[in-house]
Amino acid sequence: MGIQVEVEEIDDIEYGSGSVEAEFLNYRPDLERVKEAAEEHGKDNLIVVGRENLVAGFRAIFHAFLPEIDVDVSIVTMPDPDHLHSLRNRFKPENTVVMPVMGSETYVPAVESFLFFLSRDYDVFAVYPEQENLLKSIAEEKDIPSLEYSSSVERFVSGSEPALVPAAFAGLDVSRIREGLEKSYTNMSSGDNAALHFASAIQSSDENGRSQILNLVYSTRLLGFQPFIASLFHGVRGESSSCVLGGSALKKRYTELVHDEDVLPLLLGSDSFEKRTLKADDSIADIDLREYDLKDLDGFDISESLKAEYRGMKDTLNHENVPHISLNVTDHDYRSVGELVGFIQCCAAYLVDMNDADASGFSTRELRQRSLDRRFLE
Repeated sequence: MGIQVEVEEIDDIEYGSGSVEAEFLNYRPDLERVKEAAEEHGKDNLIVVGRENLVAGFRAIFHAFLPEIDVDVSIVTMPDPDHLHSLRNRFKPENTVVMPVMGSETYVPAVESFLFFLSRDYDVFAVYPEQENLLKSIAEEKDIPSLEYSSSVERFVSGSEPALVPAAFAGLDVSRIREGLEKSYTNMSSGDNAALHFASAIQSSDENGRSQILNLVYSTRLLGFQPFIASLFHGVRGESSSCVLGGSALKKRYTELVHDEDVLPLLLGSDSFEKRTLKADDSIADIDLREYDLKDLDGFDISESLKAEYRGMKDTLNHENVPHISLNVTDHDYRSVGELVGFIQCCAAYLVDMNDADASGFSTRELRQRSLDRRFLE
């Protein structure tokens, strides 16, 4: 299996039924059309524009293969004029495609960012839901090439076109990614499965006061999963719950974590790294390294160091009896990354079901309307 899940120090877990009706489990994107679109319209550079929850899945996938990707990719979620101007200077229209990825609900910041590029002669390829929406209207008026996706999967889009189309344009193997996704979906349909255990542990911890997830990531390839986890889990665990993101540097705060009963640490690690050895030559070999010498690191595989950091945090949390969950990716390939994306989507779907939440989204309509109104107030 590509993913190992461990739930530790969490007592009295009440498991859900394991039966969830979610449209994304049955939706099948047309991968041939996706690959044909990438072949016809792809360029050296790709700018993906969209609301965070719609592009988070692509970011997780893209970041996992960043060292291997030849296409220069940038993701825009807010109309920051300095950032947009920087992208304009960096990416020239003749070798760049701009890809707006939007949902049925108009998200004004993404529209503004898209218009910035549309008015500057960039080629565009659009991704939007099948029902009527603003981007679809623009695409039809401007004769912009596009692909549609089913509105039924708009909450859980990371196994469908909003993630897979930009992934294909970035040169990634979307067929293999989709295989991994479907493996997670098949596991979910079995009833008693790892995603159910994971979600049930989060739910039980939430009900016992640990309502904030502290996400500690021990692989740069998996850093894109931090915002992905946040975008999916935020709002599905009750009104009082929230999701806190963190990085490996926050392990320095472990003393606070041990005593903070509001926090549930979630560790994300990997066993799959390229082998890179260290060298400590004779001139520095005898310098003290705490209870060791630098020569003890000579020939040491540096990937083992990162694994040791991950295991060291787990050991600390276990020693202090701190409830926590760990996800470890044992392989790093298209299929395993797709499986991890699918696994997290399945966990979120279980949490939606456990909280009887509205899976169509957790809209802050009043805030968005006020933000829009402020644009036009004198």
